[in-house]
Amino acid sequence: MHPYTIRPVRWAHKEGADGTAPLMICITIQRRKTYFRTGLKVREEQWKNNQVAGHDNAVLYNRVLREKMAEIEADLLSRGLAGESLDASNIKDYRPREFFAFARQAMKNMPPATQRRYTCEINRLQAFAGDKLDLRQVTTAFLRDYERRERDRGQAQNTLNTTVKWLKAILNKARKEGLLRETPIYQTPKYVQPERIYLVEHERQAWLTHWRQKKVEGSLYTTLTWFLFGCYSGLRYSDWEHFHYQDRVEGQLLKLRAQKNGEWVVMPIGKTLAEIIEVVKDLPKPLSADKTRAGLKILAGQIGIARNVTTHTARHTAGAMFAQLGLPLAVAARLLGITEKVASVYYHLTGVDIIKQAAVLRDV
Repeated sequence: MHPYTIRPVRWAHKEGADGTAPLMICITIQRRKTYFRTGLKVREEQWKNNQVAGHDNAVLYNRVLREKMAEIEADLLSRGLAGESLDASNIKDYRPREFFAFARQAMKNMPPATQRRYTCEINRLQAFAGDKLDLRQVTTAFLRDYERRERDRGQAQNTLNTTVKWLKAILNKARKEGLLRETPIYQTPKYVQPERIYLVEHERQAWLTHWRQKKVEGSLYTTLTWFLFGCYSGLRYSDWEHFHYQDRVEGQLLKLRAQKNGEWVVMPIGKTLAEIIEVVKDLPKPLSADKTRAGLKILAGQIGIARNVTTHTARHTAGAMFAQLGLPLAVAARLLGITEKVASVYYHLTGVDIIKQAAVLRDV
C-alpha cells in the first residue's frame, strides 16, 4: 500500500448562499487527492487549523470528523492487511461494512416471521461480538469461536445449522455487492432430522374432549385452544400470534398464507375447525413461546400423553391428519407451505402409501 495522508478540509469553492461550505475528508496518495463527504457545513470564520471553532456544535462536529477519519483509516488498514493493493485508482472504493446494519437491511423484504427469527440471530451474535462488527471480521476463526461458544451455551445442533447458514447467506450477499472480496470457508453444522411428534386420531380426540368439557380455564384454556387451532389448520405458532379473524376468515375458507403473486392459499373450514375458530376469534393472543410450551406440558400430563408435546406438535398433527384423510400429497404440501418432499414424511409416518398400495391383499 502506498503512503498516504488523511485530513479534514473545507470546500470553499462549494460555498452556498448562506456562507457555509461542506467539510470533507481528504486523502492524498500518489500525489492525488480523494474526498469523502461528512454531511457537515460551516462558515469560513468557523474553520480554523483544520477543525471547527466558534460554532454552536463545534465539539460535536469535531468528534464527527475524528470518527469519520478513523473509520476510513480503519477500512484502508483492513483492506491493506487483506492483501488489497491500494493506490490512487481504487482508494475511493470505501463503503461502511458494518455487519449488523447490513444484515438488517438484507432482512427488510423478508416475511415478518422470518425477520423475527433472524432478529434473534442478531441479538445472539451481538452478545458474542459486541455492537460493532465489521463484515470482514467474520472469518473462519470467528465462526469457529462463535459456534463453540453457542454449543457451550447449550444451543441445539439444528439451531447452529440455521445460525451458520444465515451468517453465510449474509456474507455471500455482501460479496455479491462488492463489500467482501471472498467469504470464509466453513463447514455448516449438519442438520439432524428431529423426531416428528404428532397426535394420532384418538389422542387428538382426547385433547378435543378436554377442551370441549372445559376441564381447564384461564391461560391453560387459551393455550389449549390455540394448540388445537394449530392441529386442525397446520398454522405455526408465529401465525397464531398474528391471527386476525377478520383478515383470515372469508366465508367457509381459512386464508393460510399470501403468495408472492398476492394470491392466498386457502383451506375449507371443517366443523371442528369452525368450532375452534369461533372461540379463537375472541381469545387473547397466545402466551410467549416459553409459557406456551410449559402450558402444553401441563396439559399433556392431564390428558395422559407421555411424549414431549410442543407447539410444533400441532403442525405435525395437522400434517399427519391430512395424510390419514387421504389428501393428495401436493395438496397437503401446499396447505402446510412446504415442499412435497418434506410433506411426504407425514405419509410415510402414517403408512398411508403402504395401506393404499397393499389394499389388494384384502381380497386374497
